[in-house]
Formats: sequence, C-alpha cells, structure tokens
Amino acid sequence: MKSLVLFAVVLAVVAADHPPYI
Repeated sequence: MKSLVLFAVVLAVVAADHPPYI
C-alpha cells in the first residue's frame, strides 16, 4: 500500500501548507 502512504504524506503537506477550514 505504497500509494496510501504517499497519499497520506501529500495530504499532510497540503494541510500544513494552509490552515484547516474544518
């Protein structure tokens, strides 16, 4: 499941790039 790990990393980077709107 390399793609899932990569997706999680990308999601973390995007979330860290801008403040969450949740």
